[in-house]
Amino acid sequence: MSDIDKKIQQALNHEDQKILDQFGSDPGPIGMALQTFRGGQWWFTAGIWVFGLVVFGLLVLCTLNYFNSDELDARLTWGITMLFCGLGLVIVKIGAWQQMQTQLLLREVKRLELRWMTSQASAD
Repeated sequence: MSDIDKKIQQALNHEDQKILDQFGSDPGPIGMALQTFRGGQWWFTAGIWVFGLVVFGLLVLCTLNYFNSDELDARLTWGITMLFCGLGLVIVKIGAWQQMQTQLLLREVKRLELRWMTSQASAD
């Protein structure tokens, strides 16, 4: 190996290390939730959160009306509506967690690709 080859190899290793440092350590739940707003499916995440806020507001409204009503029919109506709002929030939570897991999986795949590329470069 010549001097220039060694310099190129060191420069590539330095660049690869900078790329690996970009990923850093795994973020916490809040960092993972914020990362879902980046990338091509940010609109899906935004839609999930908007739907979740609307359903939560509806749940609060139904709960207040449930406790303020005196008739059994009204209480059953508000109670069933509260049940469906709770199910809607479960759907929102499942969708949000799936998005976060997708981001985490893509992050790990990128790390593995970089490690594989650096091992191939050092083998050559």
